[in-house]
Amino acid sequence: MNSLKSVFLANMSHELRTPMVAVLGYSEILKREIDNPELQDMAKEIYESSHRLLTTLNLVLDLSRIESNRGIINYTELDVVSIVTEEFDLYRYLALKKNIYFKTSIPDEPVITLLDERMLRQIINCLVSNAVKFTNTGGISLNIFKEDIGSGKQFVIIKVRDTGIGIPKNSQDAIFEAFRQMSEGLNRSFEGTGLGLTVAKKFVEMMQGEISVESEFGKGSTFTLIFPIIRKFELQQTYTDPSQLQIEFSGSIPENRSHKLLLVEDDQSNAGVIRFFLADLYEVDLALTGDEGINMAKKIKYEAILMDINLGSGMSGLEAAQKIKQIPGYVGTPIIAVTALAMRGDKEKFLAEGCTHYISKPFKKDDLIQLINEAVKQAKEHV
Repeated sequence: MNSLKSVFLANMSHELRTPMVAVLGYSEILKREIDNPELQDMAKEIYESSHRLLTTLNLVLDLSRIESNRGIINYTELDVVSIVTEEFDLYRYLALKKNIYFKTSIPDEPVITLLDERMLRQIINCLVSNAVKFTNTGGISLNIFKEDIGSGKQFVIIKVRDTGIGIPKNSQDAIFEAFRQMSEGLNRSFEGTGLGLTVAKKFVEMMQGEISVESEFGKGSTFTLIFPIIRKFELQQTYTDPSQLQIEFSGSIPENRSHKLLLVEDDQSNAGVIRFFLADLYEVDLALTGDEGINMAKKIKYEAILMDINLGSGMSGLEAAQKIKQIPGYVGTPIIAVTALAMRGDKEKFLAEGCTHYISKPFKKDDLIQLINEAVKQAKEHV
């Protein structure tokens, strides 16, 4: 049953992410290009609603991976203060719009420990977004500090405190259960799947941490995270560092549009979004199949190739990438997997079997541009 569920979720992920590229991409374009304020607001609503759908999809997939024991922790040595405050500050604007305070009490020096950065960001994102959603007066505060808790071992403590609606005593255990919320049934007061805290708690426990809540109904809540401070030399097991599979973005921009890219993509809506995003920076040729992409690469030398992986009928994007690598002059050419296949292990598989870089659908315009710019720059430096 777990195997069947995994196949179903993988297909669902791909089929939802692919159209989301068009919805997010075109709505982002419209809200920038339209002058009519009313239509701008409509485009903004489409964009924000799409992000909500994507967040829900990611939560369901995260929970599924955890339940099937496929959640892999990618430990990296990171500064907890920097990561947590960065996620906290993402909600500052929303707090200002609600006219509530938003303050921090953090150490002057970094607090370095081994954690999974993606998991930590998602945990903080969940706690702070909930705090903003449920607080209409007063405000939200973040507190980070170090503490010795028994046997001289150091821990980092993170507290997210709000003055919101609070949680009744009889609901405080239920909020960590899947699909549960404080208000439920036909009269529930707030939107959401009820998965955020469930996934957050599981992520915390997977990283040997603890999460707890203190709350009084009508007066607010305080969520406390506790993680042991561990350094690299203290770990006996070797973990995969995800930073080895990623590139650092320098934000370099091509000087002109003489740079030619090949986009191999069978979905016309996706192709339209990508070509519009890159219109001012690159000249983009489109191939709808792997065979067509290979033939075009034989005739024209492209600086980089954007490769969808699931190309429908015919060969896959991976097969096309491997064949293009065999064309004279293409050994060092960046081939970027631009795909809706975003389950655990997909990225590593594509990087190992022909692609040089990876970005999952849907994506932001700036993220796509930065990735292409750096890939092209790196390729030139290694010529």
